[in-house]
Amino acid sequence: MVEIRDPEKVKSQIVEGMRSYFKSAGYDRAVLGLSGGLDSSVTLSLTAEALSPRKTTAVLLPSRGTPKQDLEDARELISLVKVPQSNVILTRIDRVVSTIDSSLNGMTKMERANATARVRMIMLHAIAYRKKALVVGTGDRSEIEIGFFTKYGDGGVDVLPIGRLLKTQVRHMASFMGLPQTICDKPSSPRLWPGHLAEKELGVDYETVDEFIHLHLDQGMSVDEASAKMGTPVAVLKALQTRMSVTAHKRALPPTVECDPF
Repeated sequence: MVEIRDPEKVKSQIVEGMRSYFKSAGYDRAVLGLSGGLDSSVTLSLTAEALSPRKTTAVLLPSRGTPKQDLEDARELISLVKVPQSNVILTRIDRVVSTIDSSLNGMTKMERANATARVRMIMLHAIAYRKKALVVGTGDRSEIEIGFFTKYGDGGVDVLPIGRLLKTQVRHMASFMGLPQTICDKPSSPRLWPGHLAEKELGVDYETVDEFIHLHLDQGMSVDEASAKMGTPVAVLKALQTRMSVTAHKRALPPTVECDPF
């Protein structure tokens, strides 16, 4: 596990960074999607501390892939961080996704998954507009670096508080902050279909992903050097490197085509 060297310092940096960002943007209210999973729980806790619970809105957007336990964990966290019930919104999104599915004469599993993520973001931005708030993203660095998010879905946010923390570091932060153990230990999942687990889809565990990101991107090791240090097959790490490369478009603004209009 790649841990955080000084979690108290990092937590303070994130909280202060969020306050500065919101002030510079001219907003003091936040809206975020709370799934009951690790990332969104840590993000909600940090947001509530940075802006105050009464200026934080937690939106629960369950779909057919959302287990009952996730909703129970989300409600427990809402109580723990003292977000007022007036700032809690629960809206099921399956009917909206099914309408899209019907309009397209049926979608594949992955098309429906991406539509689910994008419908959630539409809902969050609509709520944020009503509340004069910004949409806080819950993605972590591991997901960002390997492109494990939906473009214009969970990637379509205003700010990413834990975007510099690797997945294993987010777990460390959750434990440091005293979040419920069920959340700290919960397997990562976007919950885009029943039984959806991130590591099963990726085909590799986050401990491997995080160590490779740290060695390859932060320390500049080649794939072969990282493989030797980690004891992980080169083929596994090359697959991760390829995933990083082909998902680069997700981490950049859309390119403009060069021309000379004047």
